[in-house]
Amino acid sequence: REILGIEPQSRKPASKRVVVLLPMPLLSLNPFGVFLIDHLREHLAEAGYIVETRSSRMPYRARVPHELESLAASLRPAGWVLLQSTEAMQQWFSERQLSCVIAGSRYPGVRLPSVDTDYGALCRHAVGRFLAKGRRRLVLLNPSPGAAGDVMTREGFLEAARQAPVRDVHAEVVEHDGSVANICTRVDALMARGQPSDAMLISRPSHVLTVLGHLLHRGTRIPSDLAIISRDE
Repeated sequence: REILGIEPQSRKPASKRVVVLLPMPLLSLNPFGVFLIDHLREHLAEAGYIVETRSSRMPYRARVPHELESLAASLRPAGWVLLQSTEAMQQWFSERQLSCVIAGSRYPGVRLPSVDTDYGALCRHAVGRFLAKGRRRLVLLNPSPGAAGDVMTREGFLEAARQAPVRDVHAEVVEHDGSVANICTRVDALMARGQPSDAMLISRPSHVLTVLGHLLHRGTRIPSDLAIISRDE
């Protein structure tokens, strides 16, 4: 027997669709998230792609593999964009080597491209500004559990304090659950010490507003008593 030729298999045209995964409806995103998706649509349209958003909490929960397997099998896009992704989600896409970009920071061990603020550089700059103003009792107010960017913020903040060119620098990370009551409790504890914190780096704009309002209500002078830097916005 001799094979005289192989009939080429009919292939489906490559998908021209990019799927953006969101944990919430598009209208509930913060302004920067909406801005990002609008510009993504604009630039990918020039290359002949369409952008589709998929809003669901299911892929962001603990049982990620089952949900993502079903989603990937039904959609089969040319690529994925992950917003506010969890560590389990990032690991799932990384292990399967799917075409994917993380809009945000990536967790350790994840081999995917990511686009985000350089939180390490940002924290070094913030700590440097505090030290230049003579502040030595520094605190980072960070949400828990935090996203990958919050983990990088913690590491960058503590590293910058360890490498400070001056002595007697005390730096600590205080975590909260994101609620107003819990944030205020953490701030009260910091300010009630014999030597209260004199500089605070705060993650998330809404948490900055909570802290500012609470400190002004209790009579704390800003920045005389406490210098504040907002990590975002």
